[in-house]
Amino acid sequence: MKSKIKEKGTKVPSPFETISHKTERTSVAILMHWMREIIESKNLDLGLPDVETTGADRKMPDTVIYESRRSQNILCVIEAKPPYYDVFDEKELKEPAREKATQRRAKYFCVTNFKRLIWYNTEKVNALRPEEEQIIDKYTLSEIENLDDIEQARYSEPIKRGLENFLTRLYSVFSGREPEPKQAIDEFLIFRLQEKINKLSTYYRRIIEDQCHKDSYFASKLKSWFVDQGWSFAWQPQDFDRSARQTAYLLVNKILFYNLLQAKRPHELDINAIKDKIVKKIREAQ
Repeated sequence: MKSKIKEKGTKVPSPFETISHKTERTSVAILMHWMREIIESKNLDLGLPDVETTGADRKMPDTVIYESRRSQNILCVIEAKPPYYDVFDEKELKEPAREKATQRRAKYFCVTNFKRLIWYNTEKVNALRPEEEQIIDKYTLSEIENLDDIEQARYSEPIKRGLENFLTRLYSVFSGREPEPKQAIDEFLIFRLQEKINKLSTYYRRIIEDQCHKDSYFASKLKSWFVDQGWSFAWQPQDFDRSARQTAYLLVNKILFYNLLQAKRPHELDINAIKDKIVKKIREAQ
């Protein structure tokens, strides 16, 4: 079976290339502009957001929101990364945001990958409280994968709605009109698992599609599996999405089940065994 992907020669970038791409910095500036519009249109008594302000630590938060338009005190620090980052990434998102918020004595900080926005209480994070207590609220912004598309209505409109919900509640909580919302542990666990499944699905989709085009036996087995599920496989993007999502669900279920067994029988099951098997399978797929 011949590959469905045609061979392509190596493309040498032209110094006269006219195509431009939106960077993380550009997209953050777009978010700032939308937040300013929301604060003004909703008449919220919050300071207008700024981008890349510097402080004594010489570090620049992506965006800051001030307590009011009459104050230079920072209420909330926001750090952003492109959509392929896990929004719960400690090293690249949460920790830098926490450090900058602490240095600026900001009561809150947020992290976002333009798909989700997580709102933290700085004091509770510094106190190492349980994660569900550190998080004040979480918001779904979009399902964007490429920042070049951020101004397309299918992404910009839900992002604006999510930002409006966040800013409205930020103002209500800070002004004392309502208490900080609490995260139900069961709902929070489901949200965390769903985010992991989403990230795994994106990762597996590329692997599955690539293997289907390279390996006719693999493609045949996948088609057979689709038939067993009562589905049809037509080499469409949704077919690869579905198979990737099912793969991610299966992996997460296996890990949860194994962890449960390991917790009940710690001396009989080696937690590292499953890790080694997963790494081996991923490397084989690559």
